[in-house]
Amino acid sequence: MTIASHSTTREVLTYQAQVETVCQAAQQATYELVASPDDRIDQALNLLAERLELQAEQLIEQNQLDVETARAAGQGTAFIDRLTLTTTRIRTMSQGVREIAALEGRNGRVLEERRLENGVLLQKRAVPLGVIGIIYESRPNVTIDVAALCLKSKNAVILKGGSESLHSNRYLVQLVRQVLADTGLPAAAVGFIDSTDRAATVHLLKQARYVDVLIPRGGYELVRAVVENSTIPVLYHAEGGARLLVDASADLTLAVPVIVNSKTNRPSTCNTLDTVLLHRSIAAELLASLIPALLQAGVRVRADEASLALAGPLGPSLEPAVEEDWTTEYLDLTISIKVVETAQEGLAFIRRYSKRHTEALLAQDQALIDQFITTIDAATLLVNCSTRLHDGGVFGLGAEMGISTGKLHARGPVGLDELSTYKWIAQGNGQLRD
Repeated sequence: MTIASHSTTREVLTYQAQVETVCQAAQQATYELVASPDDRIDQALNLLAERLELQAEQLIEQNQLDVETARAAGQGTAFIDRLTLTTTRIRTMSQGVREIAALEGRNGRVLEERRLENGVLLQKRAVPLGVIGIIYESRPNVTIDVAALCLKSKNAVILKGGSESLHSNRYLVQLVRQVLADTGLPAAAVGFIDSTDRAATVHLLKQARYVDVLIPRGGYELVRAVVENSTIPVLYHAEGGARLLVDASADLTLAVPVIVNSKTNRPSTCNTLDTVLLHRSIAAELLASLIPALLQAGVRVRADEASLALAGPLGPSLEPAVEEDWTTEYLDLTISIKVVETAQEGLAFIRRYSKRHTEALLAQDQALIDQFITTIDAATLLVNCSTRLHDGGVFGLGAEMGISTGKLHARGPVGLDELSTYKWIAQGNGQLRD
């Protein structure tokens, strides 16, 4: 897949100049940012949190321009939900920034130290990655989460949001950059590609001279396009969504609340439950309470033949599931249910269909729990709790840049530790190599 562009030559050159200017300025800002005192960065973050709340009304006005445009374009409920900012969500953003400010900084931390036989003191120290580019869709809260995490970790960031949230993102970036200027930090440390044209995105993907890491956050098509076209290393997950196996040993009093929360708490997110696997021995009993709870919450339920048969009089309320349901990340109020004969069949199903993002188990059988933890390959596994807990904020990271399903450098929520690399420092007194 390629990222198409319909710009004229003159427009492309304009976007090229803009992108390169922003990226170069961000790289220059890293030199000042990395030398800035931790308490000054914390001061800036706390001031940002304060101003977010003080300017919530103006921010919501800008956000409503984006929401109205999205509605006029016929975007779905899940899309609108991801895009919308409310007073409560802004307050949550503000609190997240304060929590990031309160975290211990990573820059300069000594990860390893030893003195060599020749007397040289060798240290391995944590350092920022440098300049991080992030390409994302819909969610304007990402602008603040990312900016705050990058500042705390002393990385510069280049933000390229989607056209659907341009007014919101533009306002938020202006707010952040003003805070940086007011606290004596380089405003260029938070760069913004203020363009809706894909040519700008295409050119950003080629800025390996200035940008050290790219993080795409959005739908599968966006992520795949970034991975296929970028000359910069990419930290990403292609698809999300979770499967949850309810074993015969499960505490069924937990099952309905955990499943409903996993599906309905915020259905447009990548850690939302898509498929429930029910051990046959408990399936009929659980379906009798689970189906009404899901339907009452507005969830469309798609069930395999065995589930339809066991649902009894509730069967007509369900839709037949097809093979495609087992591979679909719904990002909406839809769930699929399948009956398995054994726990081993359920584990095999998860291994076959997993996106290696989020997988879950409800069970009391410790041997099965251990097997699940050992043999299921995903960024985060959840046992007897909601899949919605797979989140950087919930994990105590303050917030997250995204969730990575790769196995190199970072996996799961990308927080401060994952925004660091390291360098070796050897301090001697004239030692030479034999």
